[in-house]
Amino acid sequence: MFAGSVRPSLATFYYTCGLVLGSSSTAVILVIMSSLAHIQDISGEMRKLLLVIVIGILAGRELGVLRFPLPQNKRLVPITVFRLGERFGPIQFGFEMGSGIRTYVTSSLPYLLVVATVLLASLPEALVAGGGFAIGRSAMAIQSVRVGDVLDWTGNFNDDAWLRPWLLGLTLAGLAGVLFST
Repeated sequence: MFAGSVRPSLATFYYTCGLVLGSSSTAVILVIMSSLAHIQDISGEMRKLLLVIVIGILAGRELGVLRFPLPQNKRLVPITVFRLGERFGPIQFGFEMGSGIRTYVTSSLPYLLVVATVLLASLPEALVAGGGFAIGRSAMAIQSVRVGDVLDWTGNFNDDAWLRPWLLGLTLAGLAGVLFST
């Protein structure tokens, strides 16, 4: 999407704006759903326990111990997005990616963020989480464009496969520390 743009920095900016709008909208919807389902009426310890169980299941999936599909909308970018021009096309695409309307999900982490948001987050916390998701997704797109050759990008990712379990372990340890210190 950005490589063919006349001004990739502007396209990236608009894409990131769309991501922030999409993920923020999703964050608000998740908090509303959590409120309507009275999730906050469940004790804090029980919500943390549910999150730990979900973390264990998703970590098992990431490490290949458990195999199951996660719901996702496996649709690519339609040509109509490009017809919207170099401003509104990236905004729409970013919104769809940020909100999960149109995306291939290769990791369990977005699902973990959704569950953590529903179980634990207030509206400001959910908006920060949505913004963090948007910035992370934008950084991946920017970096993949900078690499240039998609095969190099994928090859570099596959070369570092041995590092993923260690990073996952450190991330989970940090999350557990934060989770149980509150």
